[in-house]
Amino acid sequence: MLKFKVFLDNLGLLGTKLMISFRHLMLALFIVSFVLPPAHFDVSAQQANSPWYSVRSIFTSEYGLASPKGLAYLPRAKAFLVWDRFGAVTGSTMQEDPLDTQGLRISSEDFRNLAFNGKTNRLFMLNNNHTQLDEFSVNAKGLPQAALDWVPGQDMNSISVLVFHTTGSVRFWIGDVAAQEPSNRDRDAEFRVKGVEVAVLKKRLADNLEYSRNALEKMSLQDLATTRINPGNGSELTVAWALLHALEHATSHLGQIQITRQLWEQKGGDS
Repeated sequence: MLKFKVFLDNLGLLGTKLMISFRHLMLALFIVSFVLPPAHFDVSAQQANSPWYSVRSIFTSEYGLASPKGLAYLPRAKAFLVWDRFGAVTGSTMQEDPLDTQGLRISSEDFRNLAFNGKTNRLFMLNNNHTQLDEFSVNAKGLPQAALDWVPGQDMNSISVLVFHTTGSVRFWIGDVAAQEPSNRDRDAEFRVKGVEVAVLKKRLADNLEYSRNALEKMSLQDLATTRINPGNGSELTVAWALLHALEHATSHLGQIQITRQLWEQKGGDS
């Protein structure tokens, strides 16, 4: 009986020591929480070219973004993309140099609906109640003016021409044909484009995308079966055919733009 009482006393003493140690641990964590900066201000990075790994903190507030809501790493660019709840995007290289994001904005209802393809350096975003998938191309640097006007070969087009022609075609098939809203398109002029700055090309693409979205939102499923007259040649076709042709035509030229850029970079990027 005496031994059992001693055992209980020792057990109680051990429990008291554990409680004291636990309180000390909680106090230490409480103090540390005030000393360390908030986690959402930091971006941890690893140096891939070292035999050992170094973890460091990058303060996004130094790049104009204090409360990031999303993060993507770009393997080709060796840099980070970070965006806030308003969709504003900033970037930082592994050397902590600012990355030119060229005014990129990512507006998503839920930033968990984002996925990044490291092999193609493309960011995918699901919007509009999971019914619309947007795609963003992310590059370490933009193209010089010479690359935008460069023609790979005979009977081929430059990137600037392809952008003007693609947007003009999409506007025609969705607007002039499907929505019956004339654009007064000058198709021949699209192939004479030269010396247009990147900002102008980006604005034309953005305006074209905004118009297409607004026009499609006004259409119903019943509209797809209705017929339209092609103002270009007077042929009769359905709205569904016009929309499908616009999509097919745009994707084919997008592929040409991508190949043209690859050819430019492979040849060394000389003017």
